[in-house]
Amino acid sequence: MVPEDLQYAPLWPRSRAEARVAVAVVAKLTDAPARASLRRALQSVASLTDACVVILDDRSHPDVDAELAALGAMVVRRRWTDDFAAARNAVHEYTEATWLLVIDSDEVLVDPGNLAVMIMRAEREGHDGVLCRVETVGDSGPGQTLPQIRIYRRETCRWRYPVHNELVGARSVVPSTATFLASYVGTIAEKAARSLPLLLAQVEADPEEPRWAHFLAQTYHAIGDTAEMVRWSERCVELAPDVETFVHRWCDLALARFVEPGRRGEGLETILEALRRHPSHPDPWHALATIALGAWYDAATRGQTLTPVRSARYASNLAGAATVLGLPIAPRVPGAPDVDVAAPTRVEPRAPGRLRVAFIEQHGIGDGRFLESIVSGLAERFDVRHVETLSLREVGEAAAWADVVWLEWAHELTAQASRRVPLLRDKPVLCRIHGFEVFTDLPARVDWSVVDRVVFVARHKRDVLLASQPDLAPRSVVLRNGVSLDRFTVAPKKANTRHLVAVGHLSYRKGYCMLLQFFNELRRRDGRFRLSIRGDPQDARYVMALHTMIDELELDDHVELVTERVPDLNAWFADKSHILSFSLEESFHMSLGEGMAAGLKPIIHAWREAREIWPEELVFRDLDGFLRLTLDDDFEPERYRACLAERGLHEARQVDEVERLIAELLPLAP
Repeated sequence: MVPEDLQYAPLWPRSRAEARVAVAVVAKLTDAPARASLRRALQSVASLTDACVVILDDRSHPDVDAELAALGAMVVRRRWTDDFAAARNAVHEYTEATWLLVIDSDEVLVDPGNLAVMIMRAEREGHDGVLCRVETVGDSGPGQTLPQIRIYRRETCRWRYPVHNELVGARSVVPSTATFLASYVGTIAEKAARSLPLLLAQVEADPEEPRWAHFLAQTYHAIGDTAEMVRWSERCVELAPDVETFVHRWCDLALARFVEPGRRGEGLETILEALRRHPSHPDPWHALATIALGAWYDAATRGQTLTPVRSARYASNLAGAATVLGLPIAPRVPGAPDVDVAAPTRVEPRAPGRLRVAFIEQHGIGDGRFLESIVSGLAERFDVRHVETLSLREVGEAAAWADVVWLEWAHELTAQASRRVPLLRDKPVLCRIHGFEVFTDLPARVDWSVVDRVVFVARHKRDVLLASQPDLAPRSVVLRNGVSLDRFTVAPKKANTRHLVAVGHLSYRKGYCMLLQFFNELRRRDGRFRLSIRGDPQDARYVMALHTMIDELELDDHVELVTERVPDLNAWFADKSHILSFSLEESFHMSLGEGMAAGLKPIIHAWREAREIWPEELVFRDLDGFLRLTLDDDFEPERYRACLAERGLHEARQVDEVERLIAELLPLAP
């Protein structure tokens, strides 16, 4: 007997022979919630389809057939063989429909978007599939957002692989803005318990197929079994080191080795090998940044993992995703409107008379430090939004909201956004380059036609990039960094304590080896001097070299290496008297300026442009110059701080200059 709540007109009343688009479902229905879930799934796609075929696991409840028949579905009971591909392919035998829309019993079409139009276009132009977004959510919260072919041509496409099956035969596809929401029941551990036996069986049957090692590593990673994740990641990269589909196994393997005591160097070498093999793939670059910053644990506690990052990036632009998936994307139909899949469906209401400025920064690169004062300073005059992200979807949402977009760093996010977020072409865009980028190939990946102003923080950095990108000259501007004077104060009765300090990452670029040699000579002349070096380790070998040099020079009692974060830099500066810059090259050297704001005497190595930025009399070129400046009893804390204001090296001037740049671009605003 059909339940009372299903006594209504069927969803598919037409003859199955007339079906052009059929919905295909594989399901096991053993309880009331599962049956209700399937009904919601079918109702969500009924208006787009002409027929429905349900391949029903023979373990399902005996009353289910009547319920589904009342909806107008064809029901085929089939013995379960632990083979999802075989079950999905079975649908093909029971319908003559041209197109199949595949859906799981726990999914719903939450936004049809332009799906109907894209099906007609695919049919008209001879394409084999339509891409859609699929967002996952489970008991443990949101999962990934993936681009998937959810509508495909029945005659040309088939499924393969019993578990983690994939569609083959789609020669080209068209993108849609449709979104499916997939809800899986149970915790990640429960889901893994269901998947692991099937995956292990596949490994046993086909031990040389890398995809099974790939999915096993992925599953063990999800449940926190690092040892097994590493084991299967190693197997995957052994079987297919150059296959881009499995590049993330390199990343997981590198990060796992990096956080293991004594294996940081091996972790770094692993990701460098991944970059040698996959130089154009963004994931190894994200992992390298994580390793270089030594911030894997910080990233983990913020919920940042690389797989969702990659998935969200691909799904934010389905046209781009098709290329990533290896599918030729259909060319845009002349005269048809652009489909901006990176834009949100809703935009917040605008405050009257307020210009909107979005500052977009790649998460984990600058930690917002360089934008903090600009964002807070402009907040009085504009509606501002600072977005730190690794997702192109969030970039698209910020661009849709903004009148003007500021891209911080010419890094991978900027490169991807310039090519895959169409909205950026409709807005005034500024991009600030901090400096290290010009010595890499990152700027070459940016589509600079999207950018209206290229902002450099140093002239020599601009000159380096313009040598390879001369067309950027008319759009380039130099805007030096500025120190937040409000965050730093000169301690009362500030005196020359002969306590030197250097602040910066523990890397070769900061010149600490030369500093230790010079400091050793200084102590030979005046044994009262002490030295504190504060920095995050970036290379275990370099840190080891510094410790070795300190031991060899017998400076253990006079030199302090501080690798922990200093919560209050201003307070830490209070008993120090000199701030050192021994860098090989800098754009500005923010910590140098911050020390001056706290009344410390600057002693500055003559790196490129140092004499243009800082007082000439405080710059040295050799050991004699360093000793002269350091041993000189001249000590004027207020003068060092005042120098920043006199030279315009403070945040207020920087904010004014940024506002001027934005004003120049306002005629371009929509």
